Amino acid sequence: MGAGQYNRLVDILQASYSQDAFGERALGDWSTATVFASVYVKITPVQGREVEVAKKFAATVSHKIDTYYILGLDDTMRLRFTPATGPVRYFNINGILQDEKDRFMSLYCTETPS
Repeated sequence: MGAGQYNRLVDILQASYSQDAFGERALGDWSTATVFASVYVKITPVQGREVEVAKKFAATVSHKIDTYYILGLDDTMRLRFTPATGPVRYFNINGILQDEKDRFMSLYCTETPS
């Protein structure tokens, strides 16, 4: 995959954690999330044969986001895309596929309002 295809800069957000009433680690509020990394990606709607792959992660997957391998990235994170014009877009990660040489990743995501 050519580097020119990765033409959208996104922030990978990592939610803060808190303790619940039982003293266990619980996912915190996204309003206090920190930026894990900022990377260039390719964002495409899921269509055709990819729909079947996407359904293995979640029935609501709407986009496939391709990027280079990112160490430490997991499906508890989300992506924030801020275009030059238009509203900020958020994508929750439902599943991650990576190539066998750990060079590229495909993130199967659901777009959310905020």
